[in-house]
Amino acid sequence: MPAVHQLIIGAADGDAITNMAMELRDGLRGLADSEIYAYWRHSDRLKDEVLDCAELPPDDQIDLLVYHLSIGYEPVHDMLMNRKCSIVLCYHNVTSVDRYVNYEPEFAAHLQLGRQEVDQLRSRVVLAIADSGFNAKDLLRAGYSDVHVVPAGFSPSRLAKEPYDAQLLGEMKRRFPNGYVVVVGQVLPHKRLEQVLQTVHLMNSTFWGNVGLVVCGIQRQNRYFQTLLRYQSRCAMVDSHFAGAVTDNQLATYMRGARVYLGMSEHEGFCIPPLEAASMGVPVVIKGAGAIPESISYGALVLPEDAGPVLAAEAVNAVLTDQELRSQLVASGYRRVRDLENQSHVETTVQLVAKVLG
Repeated sequence: MPAVHQLIIGAADGDAITNMAMELRDGLRGLADSEIYAYWRHSDRLKDEVLDCAELPPDDQIDLLVYHLSIGYEPVHDMLMNRKCSIVLCYHNVTSVDRYVNYEPEFAAHLQLGRQEVDQLRSRVVLAIADSGFNAKDLLRAGYSDVHVVPAGFSPSRLAKEPYDAQLLGEMKRRFPNGYVVVVGQVLPHKRLEQVLQTVHLMNSTFWGNVGLVVCGIQRQNRYFQTLLRYQSRCAMVDSHFAGAVTDNQLATYMRGARVYLGMSEHEGFCIPPLEAASMGVPVVIKGAGAIPESISYGALVLPEDAGPVLAAEAVNAVLTDQELRSQLVASGYRRVRDLENQSHVETTVQLVAKVLG
C-alpha cells in the first residue's frame, strides 16, 4: 500500500486540528498506510494515537505528506524545508501577526513563519485543501490554484456522544445557580476574551441576569492570561471560571450545562466549537468574523463583524429571556449541524488523495 502520513505541530486533547487529523487518518487507512506525527504531544493519551515527528519515515518511504498548517514552528519548518516529498496542504489559516508583534513577539514570529510556509511550500504542494471558502481565498491570493474547500475530518456532533460528568455538572450548578455563558478556544488575544468579560459584565449590570462565565481553553500565553485576570477583577458583575485545557468529556459537560455559547473572536478560519455546542442544543451568539458566517451560517445569532460588548450583551440577554428566539436558535443549530454531518468530508478528502496517488 502507499504511505500517506500527516504532520501537525502540536497534538492536544480537545484540539480541533488534532481531532480532524485523527478522523482523516482513520479514513485514509482504507487507502494507504497512514499515521499522524507531531512535534509536541500535550497528552499521555495521545502518545498511542500520535507519533513523534522524529519517527517520520524518510522521503523514499512516503508517497504523500499531509501537512496541517495554522502556524509555523522552527524545528518543523526546518524539517519540511530539508525534505523533498510531495505535500497535501490542509490549510486552517494563519492568524494575522498585527495583534501580536508588540505584545507577544515570539508568537508573532511563529505566525510570520507560517505565512512564509504558504509561499515556500507551494511548488511541492500537489493538493491544496482549505477547510473554508475564507481560507481558500487566502491560498488563492498566495498564488495557489485549484484549491478544494473541504473541512477534512470535521465531525460537528462528536461531543454529543460524550456522557455527562455528573460531579462537574453539579459543581457548575452550585457555583452558577442562574446558569452560565460558555466560551471555547485557546486563550489568545485575537479571541478577544476581554470583550467576553465586558459582555457578561454589561449584561448582568444592565439586565440583572446574574449569570456566570466559563472559559474552556488552554492558556498558552501567560502574559495575556494575567492581563485578563487583572481585567476580570474590574468586571465586578462577572463570576468567571477559567477551566484551562479540558478533556472531551469535561468539554461536553461544560457545553451541555451552558445557557448560551458566546464567541467574540476577531479572526476565525473555520471555528468548530460553536457547532459542537449547537449539536448539544446550546444556542449560539457569535461575532461574524472571518469564516464564521460561512461555517455556522443560519445555525446561530451571528452579530456584525464589528460588534462590540454592548450589542453582544443585548443579544445574549435576548436569548436568555425570549423563549421563542431561544427555541428558534436551538432548532436552527440542530439543522445546521445535521446538514454538515450529511456531507462526507473525510470520504471526499480520501477521494482527492486517491486521485493524486493515481
